[in-house]
This record gives sequence, C-alpha cells and structure tokens, in this order.
Amino acid sequence: MPGKKGPKFYWLPFSDQETRLAQGRIFERGEKFKDRYQWPADVEAAMSEYDRRTGIKHLRIRGVKAVRFGATLKALGVNILKVATVRGAKMVLDWALRAA
Repeated sequence: MPGKKGPKFYWLPFSDQETRLAQGRIFERGEKFKDRYQWPADVEAAMSEYDRRTGIKHLRIRGVKAVRFGATLKALGVNILKVATVRGAKMVLDWALRAA
C-alpha cells in the first residue's frame, strides 16, 4: 500500500519535486499559460510550414547574400500560396451564397 498510516487517517507522501511538477501541469492547463505561449506557438507553426513547403533547411546555395535572397523568395512563395488559398476559399463561399 503506497499510503502511510497516520494517527487518524492514511496519507500519501509527496516529494517537493512531485509537488512542483503537479503544480506545473496545472499551470499548463490554464488560460494564463495559453495566452502567454500562443504567439511563440504560432511563430513555430509558421516556421515549420515554411520549412515543410520549401525545404529551406537544405538550400543548395552558398554565401550570405545568396542565402538571404533565396530565403526571401521562398518566404514570398509561401505567402503567395496562403493568399491564393484564402482568395480561393472566398470565391467558393461567394459562389455558394449566390447559388443558394
């Protein structure tokens, strides 16, 4: 039995580390944590998409100027794809509203 017997009842001993970890898990489920880490999570998602779509981590060019130029063009391409997706969705919505 993991509990310890006290004079009137049983109790579960927790170490300081277990208590801190439990408090951290409770904090991570709260709104304050979500508000604080939403922006970094959004940036991480954008960078992940940038890498996945363009393969930016495996550029076949050398030199600071060339790499900057290539990365800028790749970022521009991702942004153009995003705009095209949004415009396409709006066009479909407009078409559906007109047909209804």
